[in-house]
Amino acid sequence: MRTYTSYLKEFTTLSGNASTTSNTTNSLDNVSWGMRSINDGIRYLATIFYFNEASFTVPGGTIAQTMDYPLPSDFESLINVTVQVGGLLWQGKESPSRKHFDLLNVVPYYNDFPQYVYIWNNRLNIWPIPATNSNVITINYKKRLTDISMDDVTETTSSKTVSITANATTVTASGPAFKNWMGMSGWVRIPYNTTDAANGDNKWYQIASVTNSTTLS
Repeated sequence: MRTYTSYLKEFTTLSGNASTTSNTTNSLDNVSWGMRSINDGIRYLATIFYFNEASFTVPGGTIAQTMDYPLPSDFESLINVTVQVGGLLWQGKESPSRKHFDLLNVVPYYNDFPQYVYIWNNRLNIWPIPATNSNVITINYKKRLTDISMDDVTETTSSKTVSITANATTVTASGPAFKNWMGMSGWVRIPYNTTDAANGDNKWYQIASVTNSTTLS
């Protein structure tokens, strides 16, 4: 997996220009232009090869007589929505417009099998309105891609060491090292170290959450 720092080092080496001074033509310095171009390329490749597709299960599922439900934080656009009703996996169509969806809701109608869904005000709306609780709602969607723009944080740059436990999902730092923004599409890697009995596997893992400045999972 490539990071901002690795792309930056390679670009400045290949271009032979590590200038951060803006030119008069486009108000961009060489480094900024290079990283913007790299981000555009990554975004294009991720889109055409479907690396930005994901699934989200709505916590708790359906709530009786409740139409709207939360979207994942990195939601960009909808692929489809399924609702598990008993042994049936039911899929509603996406409503073509707000006007169409409002016409469906002239009179409240309750039924567990969705016919239409509509995204409005950062919420998933389902019609008919679910009639019972706890049917599993799965949102399949395209993720909003985040530009790589932050220098790597390592033991050298943070002046802290981290510890891990085999088969656990928590990473603990020796002192304040983690920031809340690391939980927003951030990744962590614990390098393999032959001299350390509690070394890592050198693989990248996506950060689910940052508990505090010394703990993430």
